[in-house]
Amino acid sequence: MGLLPEHKQRNLGQIGYYVRPSQRNRGYGTAMMKLLMAKAAQRGLRRAMVICRAGTASARVVQKNGGKLDSEYIRETDGVRCQRYWVDL
Repeated sequence: MGLLPEHKQRNLGQIGYYVRPSQRNRGYGTAMMKLLMAKAAQRGLRRAMVICRAGTASARVVQKNGGKLDSEYIRETDGVRCQRYWVDL
């Protein structure tokens, strides 16, 4: 399916970013993910997997960047409801 083993993909995805709490809700996450997607496309990826907690600002960032929901699951390690998205590049 991807570069990582399935059990890692399920919990980690392929793309990650972080916005510190004092800078959230300013569009930085959306801008960072857009730049990450462009860089991934330059490196030859056709699509990228992004995993986040369900119902969060991160989910909205992924959706704004074209993410299509693939699945939703409860993370075994801590019981958190997560969503797996694919973003076509």
